[in-house]
Amino acid sequence: MSDPFAPIKSIQTSKPKREQPQKVIVMPVPDGAPEPPSFHGKLGVPSQCWTYRDAAGEVLGYVYRFDEAGAGKSYRPLCLFQVAGQMKWR
Repeated sequence: MSDPFAPIKSIQTSKPKREQPQKVIVMPVPDGAPEPPSFHGKLGVPSQCWTYRDAAGEVLGYVYRFDEAGAGKSYRPLCLFQVAGQMKWR
């Protein structure tokens, strides 16, 4: 009788996963960084925005509040990342 807990031999039939570009968070936000977006692709324009700063007053990121019709409210953080040599807000 075979062992029911033995590892299953895997057969590689799918494509290997693409390597994702490395994302590095950028804090504090440097001078010359792109402006943060004023809207969200799916949620629209935020109803409120809070800026988070470090002890020296440098901007670390933002939190946006979105009032969704029928679904209440949601909060989304916004941070600056360096992806493939470019700075992008996510």
